[in-house]
Amino acid sequence: MSPLYPILVFALLFTGLTAAAQSGPEADLQKSFGTLRESARKTAAEASKRKAEAAQNLVTVSIAPAKEPKSQWWEKVLRRNAMFADNARLMSQQFNLPGPLPVRFVECQDANAWYSAEPAPHIDICYQLLRRSAALLKPAVPPEHLTQSVLLSALWTFYHELGHALIHVYDLPTVGKEEDAVDQLSTLILLGSDEGGVQAVQIAAVEFFRTGERAEKDIADASKRGQNLEFPFWDVHSLDKQRFYEMLCLAYGKNPTENADLITEGLLPKERAEGCEYEYQKTDRAWDALLAPHLRQSPAPAAKP
Repeated sequence: MSPLYPILVFALLFTGLTAAAQSGPEADLQKSFGTLRESARKTAAEASKRKAEAAQNLVTVSIAPAKEPKSQWWEKVLRRNAMFADNARLMSQQFNLPGPLPVRFVECQDANAWYSAEPAPHIDICYQLLRRSAALLKPAVPPEHLTQSVLLSALWTFYHELGHALIHVYDLPTVGKEEDAVDQLSTLILLGSDEGGVQAVQIAAVEFFRTGERAEKDIADASKRGQNLEFPFWDVHSLDKQRFYEMLCLAYGKNPTENADLITEGLLPKERAEGCEYEYQKTDRAWDALLAPHLRQSPAPAAKP
């Protein structure tokens, strides 16, 4: 907003006041003038506050026009939902970022999401990724919960890509694969949130399990046809089912009592669960140490699914 705006407002109000004063007593003029000055002061203060907030909101969310009809449906869903904008604002309040970090929902050729530093730091999340999530989750969740489940899975992806951005802009060290590290960060942030954050972790984990099942079926079918198809052991990401178990382990490790059903329902093997509390504490402490020098305030605000 232009810094001249409060002055222009004051000038316009003063013009109206002068015309009214020609037929009113002096006391009314002084009273009106005092009200006018207070109004102008508040206008200037509000403009200054909005300008400061805009300067601090370095993580922003934009929703690009979609081209394909199935993508257009998700564009409408995103425009009606403030979840990603709310979380972007929270991250702006939390981190001392060196510059803007736009998060863009866009049309792509593939179901994907990524962080890139070129030409300037940004995160892109494809409509195609949301569409694939819907197809994967459809057999696993009630129809009335499918849309929200897809958004929660995308929220996990939002924080995963934010992790890549933080590693880059702060030049953070990582021990092991960066993809594993940002999987952990996204999961930790959401587990530190309310019930919706925990649900986001669970939904994203289910999606990885479903993707892993698809990969296993594709390999089995290829073998029946005499083709040699292997899991992508070379990939920068861990295998999808490994990611599933790592996320459940962190969830169990944060609160074994509340998440005991992960073991009783056979989702997390007892052999792995035995070390999950230590694994959660170690991972959480490591990320706290890495990010502490870059925080605006403490403690961190919870994510808002």
